[in-house]
Amino acid sequence: MPRWLSAFTGEGGRKKRVWLLLGCGAFLCLLVAFWPFGGEETSATPTVSQTQDDFQEQYRQNLQAQVEELLREMDGVGQVKVYLTLSSTQQTQYQSDSTRQTDRTTGGEQSSYQDSAEEQVVLVEDDQGNAKALVSSVTLPKVQGVAVICDGGDSPTVQKNISDAVSALLDIGASQISIARRAG
Repeated sequence: MPRWLSAFTGEGGRKKRVWLLLGCGAFLCLLVAFWPFGGEETSATPTVSQTQDDFQEQYRQNLQAQVEELLREMDGVGQVKVYLTLSSTQQTQYQSDSTRQTDRTTGGEQSSYQDSAEEQVVLVEDDQGNAKALVSSVTLPKVQGVAVICDGGDSPTVQKNISDAVSALLDIGASQISIARRAG
């Protein structure tokens, strides 16, 4: 029997075995606690600006696709490509609780007012128990301009129909819409 093993079987070996088991258990607990479960997670969590930029680009692309789909159905338009620019980003308004306190002090002929206000964002817990701000409203980005390239872009009647449809759909003026004939 090896010498290191005989230390656990001889006199006082019981205490040594208990300490060895406790040490192994603690090591296993640490190993499990710091082991990366669930595969590789090398990507960092996205920042707020990355998330907003991704949302804004997706929103712009969806609007472009919807306008293209609408215009394809119009008489005389033919093949069409739409390009949009947005003038603002998504605006999120958070729910808040306000507290206002007014103190009035009078002394002789003088009186003074002290007004203080405190506002705190309302937090709610999500499914994972994380605190998140409660959103009260979201304002989507505004369309700044639209360029439409289509087969019928040189016809004044088609240009007017496109301008009217895009203006009504996106709530922008005719001066913000450019229409041209597609090359080819």
